Amino acid sequence: RLRGYWGISDAVSILIIAQFVGLLVILLYTDLSAWQSNLSSKEVMDSLEPSAFWIAELVSSNVLIGICLYCVTGRYRLPITALGFTSRNLIRNIIFAILMTILLLVAEQVIINLAVYIGKLFSTVNIEQLIQQEAREQLKDIPTNASDSIIVLVVFVLLILVPVSEEMLFRGIAYVALRGRFGKIGGLLLSAILFSGLHGLVFHFVPLFFLGVGLAYLYERTRSLIPCIIVHVLINFVAMISNFYV
Repeated sequence: RLRGYWGISDAVSILIIAQFVGLLVILLYTDLSAWQSNLSSKEVMDSLEPSAFWIAELVSSNVLIGICLYCVTGRYRLPITALGFTSRNLIRNIIFAILMTILLLVAEQVIINLAVYIGKLFSTVNIEQLIQQEAREQLKDIPTNASDSIIVLVVFVLLILVPVSEEMLFRGIAYVALRGRFGKIGGLLLSAILFSGLHGLVFHFVPLFFLGVGLAYLYERTRSLIPCIIVHVLINFVAMISNFYV
């Protein structure tokens, strides 16, 4: 059964703590750099290096994983299989994850093309340019050169820590909690809105929402976080690779 004893307050508390830790790392890095360079914190923040962002992601993702594990195994005294870490039907789930990834990538492109088409019909604003600008802003901290000194850190965070930590929170904790309160459909939709909204994007909100729906459905169908993590890894990998060629 897909069942957890944790509630919505657990998911919110975990998210707030992880976000606070990430922000704290950035602030400490900024203050230390300002002290060493005799610059103001604002000047340091404006010229913040990508490595600071990835270090903050490294710390906050590890904190997120740790708190999720504590919530399940410490607070509620359950095995990690209750969170969805199970190898049952592994081959089938991997195939399912690959097919879901293809479907979600196609759906993302269809949604973006539809938004551009509607924008051309009903608006004088260049929607396509705004979408591309938002995508570039989202990917700006990802190195565009494989020889960049922080590429190993970026790959580790983007392709391992972020997928694992976000799936543990949004599917393993948040979806299960919301499902228990609002039912299967309500949990699926609300967890997808939470997942999409917290990425802070406007023109990619709908594609991210459908990604959240697809991942929640995959978790519901397989009763496992592993295929969800695989999908997340593959989509992040596609985004990272595309950044080399954009």
